[in-house]
Amino acid sequence: LVRDREVKVGLLSEFMALVDLNYRSQRRTAFYARHMAMSPKRLNRLCREEWGVGKNCFEVVMGRLLSEAEFLLLSSDMEVKAIGYELGFVTPQNFIMYFIRWRGMTPLAFRERGRGKEL
Repeated sequence: LVRDREVKVGLLSEFMALVDLNYRSQRRTAFYARHMAMSPKRLNRLCREEWGVGKNCFEVVMGRLLSEAEFLLLSSDMEVKAIGYELGFVTPQNFIMYFIRWRGMTPLAFRERGRGKEL
């Protein structure tokens, strides 16, 4: 059991390192699975076992992307569209729709709310 846990921790560390390097340009589970020499199904199972039911590889990557978007919105004066381009979105509208889907508000509303609380 200890050895299994060590292997799992190693695989998760490798996965998160890959995510940190590639989340702006690669969002597909198949990309990460291929680089880790495992099937997408196995990678998703690994993620669910570690982070709970419903938390698959794609959601981990999207969570990393969302964290970076939130950081840039709160810590910079970059325009929303520039942040979207920086994070690999083809259009500002794609970024805004992504942000609304995962955060429940527009990037601008998030920035205003976050900065208002900091004052």
